[in-house]
Amino acid sequence: MDINLDSYKIFYYVCEFKNLTKVADILYVTQPAITKQIKKLEESLGKTLIVRTSKGIELTNEGELLYKEIKTPIESILQADNTFKSKVDNYEVNIKIIAGHSTIKNILLPAMVEFNKEHPNVKFEMSTSPYQKAIQKLRRNEVDIVFYTTDEMNETYNDIVTKNICTIHDILVVSEEVRKRYPSKKISLLDLDNFKTIAKQENSACRAYIDNYFKENGKLFIPTYQLSNYWLVYEYTKLGLGIGLGIKEYMKEDLANGTISEIETEETIPERQMAYAMQKNSPSYGIIKEFMKQVKF
Repeated sequence: MDINLDSYKIFYYVCEFKNLTKVADILYVTQPAITKQIKKLEESLGKTLIVRTSKGIELTNEGELLYKEIKTPIESILQADNTFKSKVDNYEVNIKIIAGHSTIKNILLPAMVEFNKEHPNVKFEMSTSPYQKAIQKLRRNEVDIVFYTTDEMNETYNDIVTKNICTIHDILVVSEEVRKRYPSKKISLLDLDNFKTIAKQENSACRAYIDNYFKENGKLFIPTYQLSNYWLVYEYTKLGLGIGLGIKEYMKEDLANGTISEIETEETIPERQMAYAMQKNSPSYGIIKEFMKQVKF
């Protein structure tokens, strides 16, 4: 029967402390789990290693011999484990990220602050870039991780791995002052021609559905203001300059406090998926995985 390293490590701790309660607390496992591992080890070796007495746990002769054999190598493994964890926590790593302005501002910067509380020497370099350029930089190992929406990806690559994070929704929003000028009923997307509108520049992912919808109806969607990022779209909208096209998940706070409000549309704008991409077998995989635990969409 195969014996795994965990069984030897548990046996080592039992030998050290001779107290199952204390060992359970140290290893964050239950006492029955410890007993099961010791029993498994004994069955594998065909030897009785410990006995319980009125004074607690005692090692048999075979147990004493095994303890002497494993003590040095197990302590070396534990020391190496602690040293490695210490180096990871203190090693100066620079993680390069490409994402949209709003993703950086609303999602990644707060996550970075929380992450750096435990990993102060991990540095983050964040920038923006069109999706295709970002993916090429990732493939050339010039960046570590790229955040994007899945509707932007029209091909797959063998050298990168992707993972969906959350669903996002494109919506129309206006300031409270401007809201008073519009009826409470839904409006058609095609009616946007009749109003001042604010959106990201042409060829942006959020524009794709509306641009195509207008073309299918023999029209052309030309916003009054075409801006480079969502943050500017939201600021222009809050200033009352027109109807803004943005992502609902990035406007939660302003929607909740009434600074802006949503205008419902007769057409259903398809939801999209936010995702991230990184190199397969990236040396920064472990650190990025820990960082992603702090990323809240």
